[in-house]
Amino acid sequence: MKKFAFTEEYEIRANTKTLLQYLSTPNGLTSWFAESVTPSQTDKNILDIVWDSIHHQARLTVNKSIGLVRYQFSGPTESGQDPSFLEFKINYSELTSSSFLKITDFSEMSDVAELQSLWEGLIYKLKSLVGDRSLIRA
Repeated sequence: MKKFAFTEEYEIRANTKTLLQYLSTPNGLTSWFAESVTPSQTDKNILDIVWDSIHHQARLTVNKSIGLVRYQFSGPTESGQDPSFLEFKINYSELTSSSFLKITDFSEMSDVAELQSLWEGLIYKLKSLVGDRSLIRA
C-alpha cells in the first residue's frame, strides 16, 4: 500500500523544554498520544506503542534538544518504500511566546479529514497537559 505524508502545524503556548518531555519520553507519550508506551529492556530507543490495543514497534531515531524528535516504525514495507515514521519539530516564537509544533505522519493512512480530526484531538489533549492558555475561555 502506498504511503502518505500528512504534515500539519499547531500553535501550543508552552516552552520547548516542556513540550520535548511529552514528545520524547514514554511517560510523556502515554499521557496524550497512546494507550501505553514501553521501552525495550535491551534498547531504550526501541518502544512498544499501543493504540486501540494493537502493539507497534518504533525506534527513536532522532531526539535533539533543539526540538526535533523522530520515530521510525517497524513492519513490512513494499519494495522500495520508506518505512513509516512520525516526526515532531518544535519552533519557538519569542514574539508570541508560543511554540509551533509541526507534525509529519508518514504512513499508509491517507484520509486527510480523518488525520486532521485525529491530530486535532491529540493536540487538544497535549495542550491541556502543558497548560496552554488558549484552552481557557473567557
